[in-house]
This record gives sequence, structure tokens and C-alpha cells, in this order.
Amino acid sequence: MYQQDIRKIAIVRRNGFGDFICAVPLIMHLEKTYPDAVITLFVDERNHSIVPYFFTHIKTVVIPVGNKYLSLLRVGLTYRAKKFDLVISVKSSPMKLNNLFLAVLGGKHNLAIVDEKSWHSKFINHPRNADLYKIGHQALQCLRIFDPAIQHISSDLYPKISLDRLTPLSVSLPSPYLLVSVSNNRISSTLSSTSLASIANDIYKKHDISLIISCHKKDKKQAKELQHALNMPSQIFITPDLNSFLSVLNLADIVLVGDGGICHFAACMNKNLVALYAGTSLEKWGPLSEQAICLFDTNNVNNIPEIEIKKAVETFLISSPSNKAVLP
Repeated sequence: MYQQDIRKIAIVRRNGFGDFICAVPLIMHLEKTYPDAVITLFVDERNHSIVPYFFTHIKTVVIPVGNKYLSLLRVGLTYRAKKFDLVISVKSSPMKLNNLFLAVLGGKHNLAIVDEKSWHSKFINHPRNADLYKIGHQALQCLRIFDPAIQHISSDLYPKISLDRLTPLSVSLPSPYLLVSVSNNRISSTLSSTSLASIANDIYKKHDISLIISCHKKDKKQAKELQHALNMPSQIFITPDLNSFLSVLNLADIVLVGDGGICHFAACMNKNLVALYAGTSLEKWGPLSEQAICLFDTNNVNNIPEIEIKKAVETFLISSPSNKAVLP
């Protein structure tokens, strides 16, 4: 698409975990397209922590917290001397701050989605019309910022987490393990403890499984309430940081969670995944996985019939040799 002497690439992707994960296919595609290029990622502090689980060889620059404009100005001026050949703002909608940052960074080829009526669009010499990026998966939109001709995401570009960075854990529970989480910053995407207990207990009537309950420290009380309502083996894991959470997630044979970072991480770890979505577009934000069953409700995942959720989980248990013999 551009001359093959691209040697220095800068990618700007702030926002949350899911946003960064959706940018991973683009980064992988750029590495294949320009194998000799050096890539620098500009991210916020939160995303800085997850980069090494996907890329250990890519330089990461943290955009510090504080005044957003001053932070971007300082970082942009600091790295302007790098003279990047290709700079991409990985945002699927016009972003004034990112476009200003690209202007300060001064790359040779600047790519970003713009609204042509906005003054900051003038900083982008390879603009992408926002009207063309309103449909399709977020990861596909990221890829198309680089090359608008790309029409689908190849499975070999699906994000994968490097498992060798995780902490080995042991569980004194019979397998297989179904993992749930009582922690999710999206309330409408979080099943109530009552529903989780009902679903898990019903599944246990047919299948020998154990429940792994993941939670943040602040949600420990809710996790214990769920555990007390169970008629099956279970264990609570408090996950104070990203590594502890991913290490617990790695134990799971099946993951049952709502839309959010956990859902995307489970997909990145090739887990059998039942993902519950409420309002969030599946077309745009569904997990990049061939092992995911997604269920949807317009307003709240607690409106999804429990029988549908149980059937989805049991889809991954049917061939398990530990199934109980169910009497007629």
C-alpha cells in the first residue's frame, strides 16, 4: 500500500483492554507486511500492563495521566525526532486528541478516521472517512484504517496471549472447571449471584464440574454469597492484578462471563466461552474466537433465559468423560 521502505511505525491506541485487544490484529498484520520495521506503541498506563502478554519485542510508550493535552504534547514532542514513516491512530471514530498527537508526532504518513468537517482532520494526510467505519467488527475497522480493502479478519490474526508469562496455579477441586466472575464494571452485563448459582447448580446435576469464582477484592462479599448458594465444589480467587487474573482464567475449561475485558481475554486464551451481551453490538464487539457462544439481550443479561445459558455451557460438556449418568 505504501512504499516498502517503511522502517519506523507508530501506533496510538489508548482506552481500555478490549480496545487494545481489537488493535492486536492490526499490529500483527503490520509486522507481516513490514517485517523489518520497528513498531512503537503509544498507550495509556492501563494498556501498558497488557502489551507484554501479546508482544514482548515491541517498544511501549506510556501517555501519562494528567492534563490530556499537555501529556500528548510532551510525549509527541519527545518522540518527534524519531521521524516515523507510518503513524496510525487506532480509533474507529474521529478523535481530536489523537489527531493533534499525530500532528505533533510529525509522521510521514498519518492515518486516522476523520470527520471532514472537523478542523483537526487537516492534520491527517491519509484520512479515512468516518461514514465508512460504522459497521463491522472493531478489529476489522482497525485493520481497515491501514488498508480499506481488507474485508475480513483472518483467524491467524486473532489475538493470542502468551501463556508462559502466567503464574502456575493449583486447584484442589475435581475438573472440569467452569469459571465465572462477580466483578464487571458493566452492571447490565453481569449475571446476578442468584442466577449464577441457579445455572451452576442445575448443570452440576448432570455434569461433574467445579466452579471457579473470580473477583476483585471489593467484590469478595458477593463472591462468598454466591459460593454459599452452591451445591457443588467451588473456590474463590481474588485477583488484585492482571497477572493473577489471567493465571486464574487459564485454569478454566469453560468460561461464563458478560461482555467486557474478561470476555476478550478468554477468547485470547482459546477458552470454551459463553459470552453474555447486553446492548453492546455483537457485530462490533463480539469475541474473536471460534470457541465462543454468544447470547444477547437488548437491556440486561439477566433477561436471557437461564435455560439458554445452561444449554450453551453444556454444549462444551457433552463430550466430557466426567458426565454423570442421568436417570430417566
